Amino acid sequence: MKTLLFFISLSLGSVTFAQSWHQITVPADDNLNAIDFPSNDVGYIVGDSNLILKTTDGGQSWVALNQLGMSVAFGTEVLTDVEFIDELIGFVTVLNIGVFKTTDGGANWTHIVNQTTNQCFPYALHVFDEMNLLSGGADCFIGATINHIN
Repeated sequence: MKTLLFFISLSLGSVTFAQSWHQITVPADDNLNAIDFPSNDVGYIVGDSNLILKTTDGGQSWVALNQLGMSVAFGTEVLTDVEFIDELIGFVTVLNIGVFKTTDGGANWTHIVNQTTNQCFPYALHVFDEMNLLSGGADCFIGATINHIN
């Protein structure tokens, strides 16, 4: 009986503190694949068709960024993951191409090359710090892999 009362009070408490959601318009019609907020105000979204969006007001408005320095091999690429360690330094994964890094808040990007990997299809990242990250995906002929890039 005590357990039942605990769960009922927990349920009522969560209803009392629930917040409503509202949709934010973004300047894109493409799929949005990943989001990261390195601070309360600055955030990034990546998606299909080379899409990178940035907010500086906590997600109330978004602007599209250019991908200066990103090599586009097949025309329109799918950006599958994004992770920033602060408001300026961040990484994105571009399917079939690789991992790119920015040090100026997304204005310019550099391809990160790891000579010890055959990962043709990177998909996800986990960043420990600016020079230490994991890239998960698939190698060209081996299957699923996780690569340590440093």
